[in-house]
Amino acid sequence: MSSPVAGQAIGSTYTGPDLPAQAYRQYKWNTTTQAYELIPESEIMMPGIGYIETTGGNGNFGQNLPNVEYKQTYAGVQNNGTITVPIVGNNQLNLLGNPYPDHLDLDSFLLDPVNLNVVNGSIYLWTHNTNASGSNPGPSPLNFSTSDYAIYNILGGVRAGRNNVSLSNINDTNNSFIPNGKLQFGTGFFIVGTGGG
Repeated sequence: MSSPVAGQAIGSTYTGPDLPAQAYRQYKWNTTTQAYELIPESEIMMPGIGYIETTGGNGNFGQNLPNVEYKQTYAGVQNNGTITVPIVGNNQLNLLGNPYPDHLDLDSFLLDPVNLNVVNGSIYLWTHNTNASGSNPGPSPLNFSTSDYAIYNILGGVRAGRNNVSLSNINDTNNSFIPNGKLQFGTGFFIVGTGGG
C-alpha cells in the first residue's frame, strides 16, 4: 500500500469491521536489513514509499477474523508534482509505492532517465494466492511464497506463479492477474535497485 495524500497515519487507512487487538499489522521494508519492520499505527506514510498491511487468513495472528472485505481510505491533501525516493542499489530490494491519487504509468516510471541506471527494469506486485506457510523461506514462522508476485517490465506483464495450495477465501482469479502497466493509487511495489539514486 502507499498513500496518495500527505500526512496519512498508516493505522487510520483501515475501514471495515471492528477487529480484535493485533488482528492486523503494518510493516515497512528496511533496506538495510532487507526485511520487514513492524511499525506503529501512528506512523505517517511517506510519499513514494510502499507499506504492507496484513489481515485475516494465516496472517491473522491467532485471531478468528470474519471473511469480509477490508478497505483502505485516504484523507488529506493529494500528492502531486515530482516525488523522489532514495533507492538502495547493489541489487537490493526497495519497497516503493504510487504516491499519486491516480494511476502511475509503469513504462514512464521505468524509462524515466532518472531511473534507468537505478532500477533493474522490473516491478514486482504482490498477489495473495497462497497462505503463509512454515515451509516457505523467510524470517517468520509463517512466510508467504515468492511465487505470489506478478511482474511487469516494458515488454509487458507476467502473472504470479500458480501454486498447489489455494485459499478458500481468496478468489482464484488472483492467479490470472497480469499487470497492464497502470498501477492503481494506494499500491505498493518492489523494485531491485541497481544503483543508488
